[in-house]
Amino acid sequence: MLPPSDLTGFLARSIPFLVDNGWDVIPIKPGLKEPAIVRWERFSRTKATEAELRRWTTTMASHSIGIVCGRVVAIDVDVLDPHIANRVSGLITAILGPTPLSRIGQAPKEVYVYRAKDVIYSTTVATMGGAIDILGDRKQFVAYGIHPVTQRPYQWGDGGEPLDVRVDSIPEISAQDIENFLEDIRRRFPVSAAGEQPQAARRGSGGSTPT
Repeated sequence: MLPPSDLTGFLARSIPFLVDNGWDVIPIKPGLKEPAIVRWERFSRTKATEAELRRWTTTMASHSIGIVCGRVVAIDVDVLDPHIANRVSGLITAILGPTPLSRIGQAPKEVYVYRAKDVIYSTTVATMGGAIDILGDRKQFVAYGIHPVTQRPYQWGDGGEPLDVRVDSIPEISAQDIENFLEDIRRRFPVSAAGEQPQAARRGSGGSTPT
């Protein structure tokens, strides 16, 4: 399902369903990737209170919606070359297994979402074809909203979306699984001068690049 292009009231209507499905959500500034609240990183480890959820749905009813990573991990294929993006997608499925949840903001860039078996820290592998971002503990990505570059709604794949898929039903991967995947990426793709770095070292936070 695509949210309405103006997002009027979408957050207010959707958050109860997302929370019921086990997702850790936060409001995002409309048309951006920046959280609309401070200290949002704490929701990697704790659930939002009823009072917080009520405040968001009443005062930010038409904001975009972000998913906080920690209990989940997102592999952000920040690659604009369709051939390379397709190769990386194949490696994700081959090494980590298929996930029903994938989200596109600016194609062919794509985000793949899994449950985290243990604490998975965020990192980036910068290849000559683009970056592979691991959005783990204390990061977030936009689940629903308007993409700042395309000016169109984010789209979820045919496997489903957080509004109708429970967190506990998606595949679980570990920090070691992520390391195995990244090691294969390093072997197959030339690493750029930026090399590899923790996500915190990149500009912005929580998937703030235009994916």
